[in-house]
Amino acid sequence: MIKLSPEDREFLKSAFELAEEKRFVANEIIVEHDTICSDIFYIKSGFTRNYYLSDKGTDVTIWFSGKETITTLGKSFYRQEKSLYGLQALDETTLYTINYEQFESLRNNSIFSSELLQKSLWETCLYLSDRTIDFQTLTAKERYDKMLLTYPDIFRKAQLSHIATYLGITQQSLSRIRAQK
Repeated sequence: MIKLSPEDREFLKSAFELAEEKRFVANEIIVEHDTICSDIFYIKSGFTRNYYLSDKGTDVTIWFSGKETITTLGKSFYRQEKSLYGLQALDETTLYTINYEQFESLRNNSIFSSELLQKSLWETCLYLSDRTIDFQTLTAKERYDKMLLTYPDIFRKAQLSHIATYLGITQQSLSRIRAQK
């Protein structure tokens, strides 16, 4: 999850409150994989995941996002091209959406929004860098413990299969780790 200051959250709320509000039920697909993601989303309430389908057809979770955060399918949104990834609501979720043209206008007409975008991009890069290092240096148990610090109520929001793929382990391994607690 991207860390936003209280000021950043207030700016985003005001910017996105002018946007369209959309509601999704649990497990509803927000953006289908293999489509162009034309929106960026501010999560008013709920919980989402970014995922992809592997060559074997396995559903793999790569990212979770919760209340008062921004989410999108970055490469697809930025380049306006089809995405390998999809976006799914994991529980009842309310989003404010801004389309690509609205986003570009906001970015080009506000110094604060440009700075916030830059900050968000850096936070995303740092998060992904840490996640890569975690996969190379931490045990599955250590990744599990770190995930619980970031998403303490994840087991109420996500399916075990989503959590296991996010951690890069099987559901059986996840069950063994949980049993050790």
